[in-house]
Amino acid sequence: MAITFHPLKLPDSADRSMLADFGREVRGVHPARATKEEFLLIQEALYKYSALLFRNIDLSPEEQYAVVKAFDPEAKGVYAHGTTKMQDLKKSVLTSYLNTIPRVPQVQLIGHGTIYNHEGIPEVTLRHGHHASTHKTRVSQEDEDRGITRFFRWHMDAALYEYNPPKVTALYGIKVPQGPKQVVRYDDGSGDELPVPLGTTAFESGKNMFDILPPELKSVAVRAKAKYAPRPFEWFRDAKLTSDGFGLETEGLEKKLDDLSEWKEEDVKTYSFVSAPAHCSRDLNDANEL
Repeated sequence: MAITFHPLKLPDSADRSMLADFGREVRGVHPARATKEEFLLIQEALYKYSALLFRNIDLSPEEQYAVVKAFDPEAKGVYAHGTTKMQDLKKSVLTSYLNTIPRVPQVQLIGHGTIYNHEGIPEVTLRHGHHASTHKTRVSQEDEDRGITRFFRWHMDAALYEYNPPKVTALYGIKVPQGPKQVVRYDDGSGDELPVPLGTTAFESGKNMFDILPPELKSVAVRAKAKYAPRPFEWFRDAKLTSDGFGLETEGLEKKLDDLSEWKEEDVKTYSFVSAPAHCSRDLNDANEL
């Protein structure tokens, strides 16, 4: 069967012209059993469409890791945060909802509820991230009872300290929650809302985010860099997020650098706001000239 790529179903509120090249469902191949030629097609599609969906496949933790590693064979064989067990990073905000698969420490288990005898884990109680635990404000209990919620935390899967971000990340759904849809309230002043299935993970297009900026902000973006705090997931553990989940509230709740686990200045990361990877043919000269 030939590999085919199909546009994803978009919500009614989506601007289809903006999302024409964002996301594809892949049919006709199992990602862990692809030939070299098939993998090259998958790789090309991922870099073109940014996110790929494979439906109704079984993946072992070993296969999930192998698929991701295939995109960057020279990468260090460790989890993005450089640990073999997330629970060892006791001061990190991530330890509350990430659990390491013992025999494949590059893969983390997330979810909600107590599970037993899963991939070498005898018993674990998983806790789904909820905006009420991380945002400074929350939707009212009355609204939550009606199915209103917020996005928990926008992020990329990266340590942002010592280790560079991986080229690719993978999310494998084992048991998808069933029930009435929730309505995500963006709470950014726009009034925008989005009906979503339970347990939704949303993906944003960085290209589109850049494209809709006015010229003066594009000019800032192509010049700006972000210097992260050392061990940032420790640093902001006690800080609260803004209502849209995109940033931190300024309340002085970040840890003092002297209170962090041992760190080195040479491992602190600084990244450009905008970059054009080697596989991307995007021309940023117009923005650079603003």
